Amino acid sequence: MPKGVQNANPEILERLKVRVCQSMTFQLNTNKTYNLLSNVIFEKTGAILSNSTLRRVCQYDSFSHPTKCTLDLICITIGFRDWNDFIEKERNQSQPDLSQLITQFKFLGSGDPRQTRQILEKFISHPNFFSLLDVVAQAAIAERNFEFLTQIFDMGGAFEIESNRIPMIYFIHKLVIGLNQSGLMPELIESYGSNPMAQAHLIESFVDEDNLTGYYYDLLQVYHQYKTTPEALLFYNCLMYQHAIENKLAKDHWVNLIRQFSGTMPVHHIPEGRRLAILMLEADDSEDKITDIFNRTTDLFRDLNDIEKIKTALYMVKLLFFKRKDELIDRVLLITPDISGADKGIDDLTDINQIKLYRSYSFFRQGEKGNARLKLQAFNPVLVHTFIYNHIMNDFRVVSDLLANE
Repeated sequence: MPKGVQNANPEILERLKVRVCQSMTFQLNTNKTYNLLSNVIFEKTGAILSNSTLRRVCQYDSFSHPTKCTLDLICITIGFRDWNDFIEKERNQSQPDLSQLITQFKFLGSGDPRQTRQILEKFISHPNFFSLLDVVAQAAIAERNFEFLTQIFDMGGAFEIESNRIPMIYFIHKLVIGLNQSGLMPELIESYGSNPMAQAHLIESFVDEDNLTGYYYDLLQVYHQYKTTPEALLFYNCLMYQHAIENKLAKDHWVNLIRQFSGTMPVHHIPEGRRLAILMLEADDSEDKITDIFNRTTDLFRDLNDIEKIKTALYMVKLLFFKRKDELIDRVLLITPDISGADKGIDDLTDINQIKLYRSYSFFRQGEKGNARLKLQAFNPVLVHTFIYNHIMNDFRVVSDLLANE
């Protein structure tokens, strides 16, 4: 019996699988498609490789060593002289082609979690890393590969690279949608709620206000068990307050905790903005209290750039809109820059777009109906963050109805 190639580099075999996938017009994921590949090899070489042999090669593991004859036939089929020719040409490439790996994972699925993670970690600094991770994650969702899905946020330093911020945001959007649509999210709550990277990027940055009574509420409870820094407590208490007022539940407990938070403690501008908005809502229309809180808001905005001001103001006016605190909405928007964002990225453009809705409302309440209509017409429903879509569009309908009835 021919002896298997004992020194076959797993990475080279992975590259061979990619080349095979790219050369075929069908996916290698069923017995039928492996039979088709066997037929193609026979047509090109006159030799027969069985379905099981091809499956062992394309689903390679360290305990299975294909023979050189098998590898030669596969390489000849896809345009090389033999296995040695394939090795030489592949090794001459400076690094693997990320697009090839994307093709491989699309055709073959997420694979063995350990091997897949090793492959992915080689590309962490690649500018298109999250495109690759997305393909693997969606394959893992389709396969219900929980072992891989629980490890996503442990992927080396991928979630710590600043240049990855925007691709990361949209990767997480799609991951959450896929997990919710497949019904898998409940089984990952404990894993994600306790993972530091998931806490930072899935829970604190991806604030899914549309699901505060669903999976996101459950995530927050696990998050609260594991992360108890002052800033994390403020973030949690603000979201629990919002959950309470949206669902007409008792809010006093959360209000007291938010009031007890030290205003001198440095925290991120968004949870601090939420805190100030809640304090305004609960100030009982006391002008002295509101003036003091607004002065603190002005101090907060003084140290922010234009986009940070817009993002913080957006979360504040959304809260103030719950109780139609018109004067407070006006005052927050007055210290918020009104810019076009022509030179901004998609994430910043989305924030700039969303706040137009509340500017329209502010103009309307001040009697400037023409400006209100212009702002509402400039608002683009397509440019709305997925995780606050229902909130924003509900407010959009309120403002639209006000203008329509004039």
